[in-house]
Amino acid sequence: LSAEIKGVRSELSAEIKTVRSELKGEIGKLDERIGKLDEKVNTNHKELMEMLKDSISESNKYTKSLIYPFYWILGIFIPSIIGMFLYLLQK
Repeated sequence: LSAEIKGVRSELSAEIKTVRSELKGEIGKLDERIGKLDEKVNTNHKELMEMLKDSISESNKYTKSLIYPFYWILGIFIPSIIGMFLYLLQK
């Protein structure tokens, strides 16, 4: 009976060792895949941030180009109208 137990134990320990070695190999493969995915995520994040910065700068340029004519209106036309009004008041 003890010989059978020793035989079963040795078989089980051999199976456990093979399963552990297989799992170590699979864990290594999974680590490699995770590393590759992490690199992809980092590169995609960097690209996305660059795209967002570019779109924000383009929208800022667009809004500045829309606001710029109003500076002319506020800076030139309104004072000239006020000046003409004051000139007419003096006459």
